[in-house]
Amino acid sequence: AAYLCYARRAEFSGWTPQRWWPGVGIFLTGVASTWAGEWYAFPFVAYAGVVLSANGIIMSVLGRERWKTFLYPMLFLFLACPLPQRMHEAVMLPLQTLGASLASGFLELVGIPALRSGHVLEIGGRQVAVAEACSGLRMVMALIVVVAFVADLVRRPLWQRGILLLS
Repeated sequence: AAYLCYARRAEFSGWTPQRWWPGVGIFLTGVASTWAGEWYAFPFVAYAGVVLSANGIIMSVLGRERWKTFLYPMLFLFLACPLPQRMHEAVMLPLQTLGASLASGFLELVGIPALRSGHVLEIGGRQVAVAEACSGLRMVMALIVVVAFVADLVRRPLWQRGILLLS
C-alpha cells in the first residue's frame, strides 16, 4: 500500500495541505474500533480500525479531495485484515472439501485406492485428515493481493483493470 501511494507521487507537484476536520472524527472512530476489536477479541474489527485510522489521518492532513487519490491503496490495506471467522469458515470449508475430493481423485487415478468421507481420506487402512491449512485459502488471499497490486500498477482503462480484479 505504501508503494501504491508512492507511485502516485507525480500527482502532488505544487500541492499544498488542505485540512479536512471530519477526518479527525474518522481517525477517532478507527481508534475506537481498534480498541473494541482488541477488547472483544474480534481481529477483523481491530485491523479494520487501524485502516480506518490511517484513512482519517490522510483525510485530516491532505483534505478530502487529495484523499481520493489514495482511495485504492487505502482499500488495498483491507486485504491485510484477517477475514471474519464466519466468512473464513464459509470460504474455507468448501475449499477443504474440494481439496479432499481432488486428492482422492488423484490417488484413484494413479492406482492407489482411497475412500473419502468428508475431509478424511482412508488410504490403505489408515485415515488421513485434510487439515484446514490445506484448504488453499491463504494461497487464494495471496493471489488476490498480487492481482489487486498489479491491477493498480498497469496502465490500462479502468474497465480492463476491473475485469482483471473480478477474474
